Amino acid sequence: MAHLKKKKLNNGDISYTIQSKAKDPLTGKYRYLCDTWHKPPEMTEYEAKKENARRMYELDEKVRKEVLGIFATNGSCRLVDFMEDWGNRQKLINGELYVLRHECNFKIIRDYFKQVKIDEITPALVLAFRDNLLKHKIIQESAKMKEGKSLKLIVKSKKIKVKKIEEHIDASHGTYEAANRGDTIRYESAVKICDGLGVNFDDYFEKIVKCRNYSKITVSHIMSTLNLILGDAKRQRIIEHNFASSEYLTPMKKTKKEVSVLDDTDAKALKKALDDEPNIRWKVAIYIALFTGIRRGELCGLEWKDINFEEGTMSISRAVREVPKKGLVTKETKTSSSTRVISMPQTLIKVLQEYKKWYDERKEILIDDWKHTDRLLISDDGHVLRPSCYKKWLSKILARANLKSVTLHSLRHTNITMQLTSGVDLRTVAARAGHSRTSTTTDIYSHFIKSSDQHASKVIDSLFE
Repeated sequence: MAHLKKKKLNNGDISYTIQSKAKDPLTGKYRYLCDTWHKPPEMTEYEAKKENARRMYELDEKVRKEVLGIFATNGSCRLVDFMEDWGNRQKLINGELYVLRHECNFKIIRDYFKQVKIDEITPALVLAFRDNLLKHKIIQESAKMKEGKSLKLIVKSKKIKVKKIEEHIDASHGTYEAANRGDTIRYESAVKICDGLGVNFDDYFEKIVKCRNYSKITVSHIMSTLNLILGDAKRQRIIEHNFASSEYLTPMKKTKKEVSVLDDTDAKALKKALDDEPNIRWKVAIYIALFTGIRRGELCGLEWKDINFEEGTMSISRAVREVPKKGLVTKETKTSSSTRVISMPQTLIKVLQEYKKWYDERKEILIDDWKHTDRLLISDDGHVLRPSCYKKWLSKILARANLKSVTLHSLRHTNITMQLTSGVDLRTVAARAGHSRTSTTTDIYSHFIKSSDQHASKVIDSLFE
């Protein structure tokens, strides 16, 4: 409870001193705060009494909050300082990969809020930040390999081993492979590759400059990072409200992307092409993707202990991600629901049994040169494969079969949509896909669910004919 002291000064003015204290539950010591103000001559006694009551209440609240672990004492903490502290704590709690997903957003938040103190953030300021992101123009610089050019000859002439290419070019192996395929890569990455190999950028690449807005998905991701930071500040009682939460911000209407899938005819044609594929590693990798619909990182993280031939099941409990300057990193699956056990189709089981024989024979041949690993999909000498390899394998198989080019993730979409259109119930489809909620499945595949619903109505019609 605050205490009030009234004092008459020599010049006749009246001053009030308010003191409040609260006991720290951890140390047992008291925390004191004072507030002194002068009563204006025109203010009545009644008005002064009301002003004192207001100030006493605010001071009591302030000192109470400070002893309960307030980080931003007297509002002295900037948002960017708290954000850095939050990032360091999340590395300890959730791991470095979790923070890596937010690091690019840290810079955007830092550039906008700069010196703003965390307790000075208002709904209007957060809304202005989001509006600024939606209007902001970004210059995107990329590069693409010139027609007929390849860096592989340069690498060969310099006697650089492919496995050690990252040490020379200061970029990931996946980026190097993408450049050689003719894919568009970041301009900075292309410059690093050329510098590392000692070649002129203009001789091998053409620079592409585009001006565009942030997509709504990108803006949502940035706002999600801010929401997590302010949410943590609220839990620590540093701030009373999280103005980046849905309680204060109206959600943006996102542009829905059309899901790219193979139709039934193309899916069957791909399956036939896989049956005729001479490279058993390519065959198995794409077979698993098509018949289970697991994510690329999950595919890369599969180990033989995850395959139960007796039960006919596959356990998905880890994923592999390629991180710049860190190489391949194995982590837990995307969400807790992504860790799952699914039944395998008999067709896939037969292919895996055939592959197991080849795998064991290969292991016997290499003996000492074999990289000791239990990973299901490996390179010729038993090393762990990069997730980018599967894209290259799929592209070559599709091209040989004269099928349209799709991504590996499209095979996941194909698998899920084929289940839905065949009448598999939504809960089972969501569980096999590793979706935490069935609503995730309905949001992404609403068009195909509608087709299944129309088919169901025709079946009901036929039952009463």
